[in-house]
Amino acid sequence: MRTLVQFSILLSLSTGICSACSCAISTTRVAKDEAGVVFRGTITALRDAGKSDPKKIAIFRVSRVWKGEVGQTFEMPAVEETSMCVGFWPSLLKVGNDLLVYAKQWPRSAEYYTTICTRTRLVKDAKEDFDDLGPGETPKQTQKPDSK
Repeated sequence: MRTLVQFSILLSLSTGICSACSCAISTTRVAKDEAGVVFRGTITALRDAGKSDPKKIAIFRVSRVWKGEVGQTFEMPAVEETSMCVGFWPSLLKVGNDLLVYAKQWPRSAEYYTTICTRTRLVKDAKEDFDDLGPGETPKQTQKPDSK
């Protein structure tokens, strides 16, 4: 009986680990519908979020927008995916990378996040997405504070 219980616990743990992140490949249309923002942008910097916050922020120079209120500059957490799906593939988070980003807001959060289950990818690998998305729009003008 003890062996059966140990086996059951081991099976439960291994199943949880194996299924922590599973994604179905979605179409461009579904990915756009599920996203809050869809844009093309080049990572210009990765900066610390703040003194008490260990995460990094990715700063994008945006060139095209397909969905959402996105300005010429867009910032979002630069989370590297490890095992829970949330974040970018580590190879994408490099200054100079030109990305097509699909991201959404978490409930009760102003920040946008991507996951490895979205179609976020390098622009060079996104021909099908661009064909499906069409030309997009130029980003909104970034507001500058009034100088008085």
